[in-house]
Amino acid sequence: MAAVVKATTTAAGQIFTNPHLIQITSKDSPITASTTDEYKHIDREGNTVNGGINSHCSTEINHVTAAATTSCTVNGEEVFGATRHGTLAPYGLDEAGINAIPNEELGKSIQSIFGKAKVGNTSITAGSISDMSTPTSLDTSTNTSTNTRTPTSGDDVKRSDDPIRNELIGKLKIIILNSTTGDQWLTQIGINRQLVLIDSQILDIAIENLLNKPELQTVLASLVKAHPVLGELLQRQTALNHLRQVFILEMTRNPQFLAQIANGDEVFFTSVGLLTPDNLRHHLHKFLGFSASGDEKKMVAIQAQAWDDL
Repeated sequence: MAAVVKATTTAAGQIFTNPHLIQITSKDSPITASTTDEYKHIDREGNTVNGGINSHCSTEINHVTAAATTSCTVNGEEVFGATRHGTLAPYGLDEAGINAIPNEELGKSIQSIFGKAKVGNTSITAGSISDMSTPTSLDTSTNTSTNTRTPTSGDDVKRSDDPIRNELIGKLKIIILNSTTGDQWLTQIGINRQLVLIDSQILDIAIENLLNKPELQTVLASLVKAHPVLGELLQRQTALNHLRQVFILEMTRNPQFLAQIANGDEVFFTSVGLLTPDNLRHHLHKFLGFSASGDEKKMVAIQAQAWDDL
């Protein structure tokens, strides 16, 4: 008896830009509609093309690399389904990679992902690949947990601190106040140590300005380049942004997951990686300056941290 086998792969850009599948309704969340609109491109003829984010940019701060969902069916029954993606690790944002980025570009990127003092949950209206005509409303947090949230709007939106941002601010304070070059950084951000000693809130305000004002982007970039510990937090936040999109794609791919989230239930799924975390390439990168693109042990560690952060 013959069987009909069908395999379908749908790129992330086709999913995030399809209102039957996903509509991002939250405004102050890590992922917004403007983020997913970046999957739209204009071709040479002026047509809108819904594409993906390819793997050529290892410093991409928002979008997961080469993401897609795949379904395989036999006689109409799904026997395999998965969300596929490249490494979640933005390995190009290692110390050498960060130092190679122009200060204006680097500062702008840092401000774009650390500028918000408070972030809201990512609220979505979602359907599924198998039922593109009937979306289901739900609100899922991709901020610090996978718990569902009741949809809210306007001033009622629940906002919370960004833990990685708070860690960045804590390290910035230590660097500015305790390092031998602290006074230099204080001058560049427009304050001095005497003012800080009189009122500690002045430093808090100055750091918020540093993370938001365009005229301080080059100062912020210089700080990150001079102190690799700050660059590690940039890399960590970027990996989390990648994973947020993977999580939404997987939840949208599987209608059962959508129902579980809508009911407030936990979801369980398996993440399988093809990275090879060998020590040889890790040590070549860490101690001899070889390319980060071969350090798959570091990539695995970054990905594992991203899952913990989610």
